[in-house]
Amino acid sequence: PLVPAHRLAGVARKAMRTASYNDAPIGNGPFRFVHRNRGARWTFARNDRFPISLGGPPALAGVVVAVVDEATTKSVGLASGELDVAGISPTMASLVQRDATLQLVTYPVLLGTALCFNTTRPPFDDERVRRAVARSIERRRIVDIALAGFGTPASTPIPPESPFAWTPAVQRDTAMADSLLDAAGWRRGADGTRQRNGQRHVMESLTLGSGDNVDGQLVQSDLAVRGITRTVRKTGRGAVWTGARGAARTREERTTGRPGESPCAAG
Repeated sequence: PLVPAHRLAGVARKAMRTASYNDAPIGNGPFRFVHRNRGARWTFARNDRFPISLGGPPALAGVVVAVVDEATTKSVGLASGELDVAGISPTMASLVQRDATLQLVTYPVLLGTALCFNTTRPPFDDERVRRAVARSIERRRIVDIALAGFGTPASTPIPPESPFAWTPAVQRDTAMADSLLDAAGWRRGADGTRQRNGQRHVMESLTLGSGDNVDGQLVQSDLAVRGITRTVRKTGRGAVWTGARGAARTREERTTGRPGESPCAAG
């Protein structure tokens, strides 16, 4: 990205996240930065010098961006008037529609939610296991329940609505999934769970809050039928990102494309 050289040229890449610039950024937009309260809010004031040729200074005196991870908390903030605008969980849309004081605005978004595998760690270093998981998940059910119908089942990383998308049929084939897992050495034990060399296949999903893990729970149930155990645990943002993007890359898979990405680890 383009960054101001006079502020960041002397900052090493590994130090970017802790640079003082993060708490005092600069810009030339319609609002100017005022203050950052880490983990709580960003405060901006109107830029009275914003060029008339670009629309002139905004009508608002300022904007406060609150940092709210919990979907339920955002909805409560809207209903109470504490928040003026918020992106909400799709499952909250029906509640907003029933509130005469709120207006629901929907629009198309080229955003995909994907289950990404760490191919450098077992068991997802084996293509057969990755394909088995892909064949086990009922995408239509996730769209209908976790997204309240605001979405389209996809089979590639590019959203189906994109003009550049390749859209093969979404295929769920549980018989093939079982066959692939068996071939990879992950066979059912006496209790029905998958084991290889006496070790059970257990994954842990980390989530930021109750509003963002419905899709994770649906995936959990789909994989359980295939003998794969997946737990869901609420934790902080730091733990989620450290496991997914830290040097050790301890998470074996993660869900991307939504607030509260859920890295997962073998247990």
